[in-house]
Amino acid sequence: MRALDRLNWDRAGEWLGDHGIQVLLVVVAVWIANRMIRHLVPPSLRRAVLRDANERTEADLRKRADTLGSVLVRTAQIALLAVASLLILSEVGYNIAPLLTGLGVGGIALGLGAQSLVRDTINGIFILTENQFGRGDLVTVAGVQGWVEDINLRRTVLRDLDGTLYSIPNGEIKVTGNLTRGYSGLSLLVPLLNTGDVDRAIEVIDAAGNAVANDPRYAALVLEPPRAVRVEGLTEKTVMLRVLGKATAGAQFEVSGATRRAIKRGFDEAGLRFGDPPPAAPAPPAPPPRG
Repeated sequence: MRALDRLNWDRAGEWLGDHGIQVLLVVVAVWIANRMIRHLVPPSLRRAVLRDANERTEADLRKRADTLGSVLVRTAQIALLAVASLLILSEVGYNIAPLLTGLGVGGIALGLGAQSLVRDTINGIFILTENQFGRGDLVTVAGVQGWVEDINLRRTVLRDLDGTLYSIPNGEIKVTGNLTRGYSGLSLLVPLLNTGDVDRAIEVIDAAGNAVANDPRYAALVLEPPRAVRVEGLTEKTVMLRVLGKATAGAQFEVSGATRRAIKRGFDEAGLRFGDPPPAAPAPPAPPPRG
């Protein structure tokens, strides 16, 4: 019995000396490669993307770099894990040739049977390469509006105003609306009582927009001061005035709120009265906390 135990220990020692070191080397190599990918790929990609950035495009390019870096790192990690698993199985003694053949046949079957998965992946590749949106963007896709929290080749994750988290397969995304690309537009309807002076109301609105643009709290966020551009509609009691402006990407909520407050103060001081408000529109998702 002791001789058998000794023989088993000798065989185990031989296996460890012959194959154990190889397995250890594979594990160490994968660990080092994973660390290098996580620490080198995102900064290198960020530098490459931001090389020609200017003040107007830096925020968009930074989001693009973060999105691409996250997807590339996760894809590379999956590839490393798959290769390491095959190498370790080979060292343990399994014949991986039939496994590789099976994977090839399985891949063909998967491509034929799981067409939705293939469509999701292909559409995800186009979304990323065409830079349709990235993490941190406010988008409308597949009938859902929200802030992009995560995206990979298969699905996009959005969080809406209510905090609901939506996971949308990329294959379901046919049309993309990005509310935070380049700049954000301001579009307000100001209802004026139809007995009020329209010209005076337009002057008050334009003065309120200029006041917001010159306010140190919002000056950096305003690209074009909000101003009344036209009479949008008429009812028996109300004149609808359309107010338009431009803000930096994602800042439309702060600037719109400040503009509404300034218009309210201006109307009170000028003795103007608001008419019936327009039909309520769905509130857009609030921006994520700064910092």
